[in-house]
Amino acid sequence: MKIKKIVISLLAIMVLGFVSLSLNPLSQTIVNADTATSSDATTSSSSSQTAFKTPVLAIAGGLSSSEQQETIKAMGLNGQKGDLDINNIKEITVHGTDAEKYLKQTNVSDADIISSIYVQRDNTLNGSNKVTIKTPKLISSVTQEGYLTPLTTAGVQNLAVIVATAPSRGVVTGAGALTGLYKALSDQGVKLNAAKIKVAQQELTTTTQIVKNAKAKDNDMSYSDRQKLDTQLATALAQIKTELAKYNNEELTTAQIKKIVDQVLQNTKLNNQLSSKDNDLLYQLAKLYVANKNNVLDANSIKRYKKLASTLISDLSKRWNTAVSSKEAQGFLAAIASALGKFFTGIGDALQKLF
Repeated sequence: MKIKKIVISLLAIMVLGFVSLSLNPLSQTIVNADTATSSDATTSSSSSQTAFKTPVLAIAGGLSSSEQQETIKAMGLNGQKGDLDINNIKEITVHGTDAEKYLKQTNVSDADIISSIYVQRDNTLNGSNKVTIKTPKLISSVTQEGYLTPLTTAGVQNLAVIVATAPSRGVVTGAGALTGLYKALSDQGVKLNAAKIKVAQQELTTTTQIVKNAKAKDNDMSYSDRQKLDTQLATALAQIKTELAKYNNEELTTAQIKKIVDQVLQNTKLNNQLSSKDNDLLYQLAKLYVANKNNVLDANSIKRYKKLASTLISDLSKRWNTAVSSKEAQGFLAAIASALGKFFTGIGDALQKLF
């Protein structure tokens, strides 16, 4: 579907810019595609160990030849000394049909896919994954956490990811790169769990809406403030899942779920930042977690997200200081340990524009 008027007010929250074409508003499409947070995907131990031994470049299908080169240059894949070696990379093209397949978008053409992604194995990461967005001011919606989630949930480790878009195309959501990541994982033998993907996409939609609401209240919201809110929300979602997982053998009432969410919002200092409508979105998301507890609140997912949740807390402490005090962070980490860890979900922002 062509973009037309879908360019809503430039959200610094998403630094929403516009490009030439757009997809269905995210609130409709991603809610149906919603991905899972805990273990979005599964891999065999062999595929997990061998995936991306040859780096993969998932290039956007909506780019011209010159725009592809522009993107490759932005990523640092120039073949020059000190850059990544473009000659030893497997290149795949991301099409509109891939967005329909992995993100459950509809009526997506190749022209809608603008951002690209590169994935390589890096055994120095010691079991973690790393995402670098080379054009951060041009990727308006999907955050680092949003790209990390599919990797962590898939159970793959030691992967270094680079995201970029062609600067000449302006601001895009980054959803094309997210689609490319799913396609690259599939290309490497990683089997994606449809049910978990659905939950995670709903999470993405929810957090995006909350960030949009925050921007609507503060038109001067900076890029750094948006990142801070993203990280606070990611931390809150991790804690919500951890607390819910403690009751996997019980039937939680709506009142109990709300109480858990409210306590987590207080712990992460979001209780005075979010509106009642935002809280309602989180209540509904928490209910979805419970309804899909076998996919979202399972022990394997908790173990995988434990390290990621710890990283988020560290980011809040080191980068912003005020998001979660060190005392609260220690308490949060203790909760993770006692509950076998937390699993945080990709927080990206909903895709309401072009990929």
